[in-house]
Amino acid sequence: MRLVLDFSGEIYRVASADTFVIGRGGDLDIDDNPYLHRRFLVFAYSENLWWIANEGSRLSATLTDGEGLVESRLAPGARMPLVFPRVILTFSAGPTTYEINLITSGRTVSPGSTACVSPRDRPPSG
Repeated sequence: MRLVLDFSGEIYRVASADTFVIGRGGDLDIDDNPYLHRRFLVFAYSENLWWIANEGSRLSATLTDGEGLVESRLAPGARMPLVFPRVILTFSAGPTTYEINLITSGRTVSPGSTACVSPRDRPPSG
């Protein structure tokens, strides 16, 4: 299972046995931005899913599925699985906003799927 990150045409491929860090001095070393944490976002493969953890103390990240139907905010100290095959990751550090495309392999759900909806919230079948 691989995770692929595309940051402005720079492609990073992460094997499931590895972790990957975004931050100043991380595996993806972003600029010399003093507003960015040294270890901001960390990707790891666990429980048959890729996970993203926000190890920062002030910055949040936004994750949007590739079709723009689902959006989640990842606050400092939070962690969440990457359940869609393509995710757009955005965050701001000072005046600069970054966008990184994430492509996952492994277990995922499509944005229109009812796999994550409780039975009482599903539309009636008919």
